[in-house]
Amino acid sequence: DQDGIIHHNTDHHDHAHDHFDSHVITLSEVDSEYLQQIVQRLISTQTIYRVKGFVAVANKPMRQIIQAVGKRLDIHFDRLWRAEEERLTQLVVIGKGLDVEQLTAALKQAVIAPDSVLEKAIS
Repeated sequence: DQDGIIHHNTDHHDHAHDHFDSHVITLSEVDSEYLQQIVQRLISTQTIYRVKGFVAVANKPMRQIIQAVGKRLDIHFDRLWRAEEERLTQLVVIGKGLDVEQLTAALKQAVIAPDSVLEKAIS
């Protein structure tokens, strides 16, 4: 456009991708194996098409990548966390009719709480 503004077509077309829900869930450091189990369980109980994001694995210097498409789950470390980066787990969940409260509550179970680590060490 001459005015430098991008105009979006407002006519509605019925495409399947118009009906997706997308939610970003942010957590602190997690138990990666437990997080993977939770993601697999959520995929089997909700209409989740894709999960992708970065995982802050407790006691690991590298950032982990998680990608789930359908029932396939891929995990790998991509690089060291940078000094200026906050070590957060950030997941994008894409699906249909997602129960965000249930998703968030389930994923929070994988968070490594400093108090719970301390309690485990003492008991």
